[in-house]
Amino acid sequence: MIYFTADMHLGHRAIIAMQNRPFESVEEMDRVLIQNYNSVVKRDDTVYILGDICHHMKVEEADSIIKKLNGKKYLIKGNHDKNYDPRLFMDMQDFMKISVDGNHYALMHYPMMSWPKKNSGGYQLHGHIHSRMDYNESNRGEGIRRYDVGVDTNNFFPVSVKQIEKFFEETRQVVMTKQINTFDKTLRKIRCIEKTHDFIGDGHFITEEELEVGKEYTFVPHGGRHDGLFIHILEHPKSFGYPAYLFEELVPYDEQIGIKATWENLEKSLEKAEQDIREGRVYSDEEVRKHIEEGVEEMRKERNPERIQGYIDLLTKAWDKHPDMRLGQLIQYALGETDLWDIKDKEIFEALRQLDRSI
Repeated sequence: MIYFTADMHLGHRAIIAMQNRPFESVEEMDRVLIQNYNSVVKRDDTVYILGDICHHMKVEEADSIIKKLNGKKYLIKGNHDKNYDPRLFMDMQDFMKISVDGNHYALMHYPMMSWPKKNSGGYQLHGHIHSRMDYNESNRGEGIRRYDVGVDTNNFFPVSVKQIEKFFEETRQVVMTKQINTFDKTLRKIRCIEKTHDFIGDGHFITEEELEVGKEYTFVPHGGRHDGLFIHILEHPKSFGYPAYLFEELVPYDEQIGIKATWENLEKSLEKAEQDIREGRVYSDEEVRKHIEEGVEEMRKERNPERIQGYIDLLTKAWDKHPDMRLGQLIQYALGETDLWDIKDKEIFEALRQLDRSI
């Protein structure tokens, strides 16, 4: 059998109070944790220990305790682990990937937002956060195959691979919602349920006078970058759109569909942020503030009605030379393969100028 565990913190007296563990002393805690471990894990079993075996203990003492633990042990190192005797383990790594009966497991001491095979049903097992079982249940309810194998989460016992598989196979309760799924890119009717809102939360309410509560509008999907907070409707074009919570779907749907899409979008944002950090694109508060101020100023210029006639003149000049083309074709021809939703006016302007020069 294959087992997993983490965060025993043997020898760590303070962990009893920190995690409200039901022990009178560190000696009792160590004795019970070792006893529980060996009552489950047998000599020929395989166990992956996802970090933090001991804490506040000399390495020689830690090694002597680890020798008492049954099984063929693999260590995925945690932030409190010491330089244990490597002969006590089959392997010691910061991260491991294993496959069991066709299921894929990413093993790390820390919880991960994304992991190998996640989108094809892979699991991520971890420790570190000393959660309770409601954390694992919440992950399961949201369709996230991430599981805390730490002792605080699993009644101070190791957990088997079969237990984890069975846990995620249990049928979850389907919760239906009408909350707008802003990442659903289908043209459809939605209903306005509110027209007054305090988006910033500072007590300053805004009323969207053009909206009518109870009226149906047409949701406009787009491929541009957005954070899921705003939507656009066909009847009232608006640069930033409207807060999604002013509307509802006409047909209820499983809320996990929207939650999954939101998580995927968040993961992409986090991956982009991590890449920026790795490549040194990190900015100070002052640089961020300056960038925002420049963005606001640029936005003000981009919204100036006086710019419109210049674009029309240039567009007319280019279109006159290609009257057989539709407007959409002309702009796409000038820009190439570009998502038009997020394109800036000045980029279109420059592309049309380049097109005009090439004619």
